[in-house]
Amino acid sequence: MTKQQAAYLINLMEDINNTISGMGHKCFICFGTLLEYIRHHTIDLSTGDIDIGIIGGEDQVVKAFDSRKGRFKRTGLVVDDVTKTPLKASYSIKFITDWSKETPEITVDLFFWKKVGGYYYHCFDENQQNPKDGVLSKYIFKGIEASCFDLDSSVALDYIKDINFGRGMNKNGTWNHMLQSELRPLFIPVPYQYGKCLDVWYPDWAISRNTGTSQAQKIQKVKSCADLR
Repeated sequence: MTKQQAAYLINLMEDINNTISGMGHKCFICFGTLLEYIRHHTIDLSTGDIDIGIIGGEDQVVKAFDSRKGRFKRTGLVVDDVTKTPLKASYSIKFITDWSKETPEITVDLFFWKKVGGYYYHCFDENQQNPKDGVLSKYIFKGIEASCFDLDSSVALDYIKDINFGRGMNKNGTWNHMLQSELRPLFIPVPYQYGKCLDVWYPDWAISRNTGTSQAQKIQKVKSCADLR
């Protein structure tokens, strides 16, 4: 990763966090983004996406991102068929490179977690037909025990600033190990019990390998969000 790319990543992650937390809602990296961060202390943009978990503020957050069309282009939306509030929103952004004419797109996936019956659920909509109104013919929810997120009955976060920008090469093929000392710290919000979360999503996650799709402690397939129990 070059210095320009690292600076852009810092700005992007701060923008996402400040936009959501600035409205009083909790957000944190999750799934593959969290896995890569805990394993290697970096945000690996080569995966093509950034996974963000959010507690509350569904309509407000989506409206805020939609208003930033210069940076965030909405590419997907899944809504609750009963409340019409967002369950998941996807945005495409252009990531800056300083030596290539190619400007790759990265997807920012916003997952709005719902707490029901002692579990937090997110909507997993893979292979589901998503009409223009965002209502699915069938919803797949993946659940994780509330204790994985909660501390004293509310979601608790931690912040880690030890991010490594030196895993990539610059245009001359040399490693950038010193970027941390040249750039301001990046504080990444993570679930307070992130290890417990990873144990659920990616069993044996400490073994470095391709882990694929995240797992769940409970899966519910429902025709309506009203049936989520």
